[in-house]
Amino acid sequence: MASEWITGVFGAGGAAIGAAATIAANLVTGRNQAKLEKAKRGNTNVDLRRTVCTEYLSTVYSFMDKAREVVRTTRYQASEQEIEAAHDAYLLEWEKVHQRCAPVKIVGPLELRKSAESVRSKLAAIGGVADEHYSAHQQGNPRRRAGDITHVLLAAGDTVEEFVTLASEHTQEREG
Repeated sequence: MASEWITGVFGAGGAAIGAAATIAANLVTGRNQAKLEKAKRGNTNVDLRRTVCTEYLSTVYSFMDKAREVVRTTRYQASEQEIEAAHDAYLLEWEKVHQRCAPVKIVGPLELRKSAESVRSKLAAIGGVADEHYSAHQQGNPRRRAGDITHVLLAAGDTVEEFVTLASEHTQEREG
């Protein structure tokens, strides 16, 4: 009878040791899966941030081109049709600037949000010059001294480059 007890105790001990090893293995596996999921979510956030920054930057450059085209067409007295087409394209692109800036401000960290808003502010200054040129044309005075777009484009270029630098820093894949 004693041997049956000994066999039972060793059997129960073996089962306890096996169960403990299984639990420990499951804990380690669970922890590793949690780390991988966290890294995957982080990379998804980085991918989203990269996408919205790229779309915003593309729109910024396009808006600058459209504003420059309004100035060119009004300054050099292009046809009325060409001036109106340039102005319409410029206005549409200004709407896109706002549509593309908002996601950057939502998914970006504080410094990237501030930089995106600074860029948008510089674009407003560019738009002001384009609007002056268009207004002068509408009033029949295309030679009226309107602002020089070159200076505001250069000032905006520096701000855009700062945004590009920050966006690059905040869109790099992080190691999990």
